[in-house]
Amino acid sequence: MKDHTWTVDVDRVWKGADKLAARIRLLDVYKDMDCEFYFEPGRAYLFFAIRAKSSRYVYYQPEVCNWTSALRSKRVAGPHGALWLEDLIVENYGPGEPPRGEDPWKRLPEHDRDDRD
Repeated sequence: MKDHTWTVDVDRVWKGADKLAARIRLLDVYKDMDCEFYFEPGRAYLFFAIRAKSSRYVYYQPEVCNWTSALRSKRVAGPHGALWLEDLIVENYGPGEPPRGEDPWKRLPEHDRDDRD
């Protein structure tokens, strides 16, 4: 599972900011399928994800074949012409807010945490 999990620093949230931590773990459950994800370290992304609690770990998984994408990589039709997907989100839903949730991984024993903590 380690080869298709990522630790992600969260900048802004449009839904669930009170439950989402500033650092989360993404799990690609679509590994080896058409909608498999590949994320580049250091690149910023817009994630559309759902919470997927597995045993005692909390992961988020990008939804299958949706608009999860790197910033400035996807143009969409807006009311005044084409614009970047993230700009359409801000135009329709505001600037988002910082995450305020507790990181559930911080409560794990040291040997169960990933090497980025």
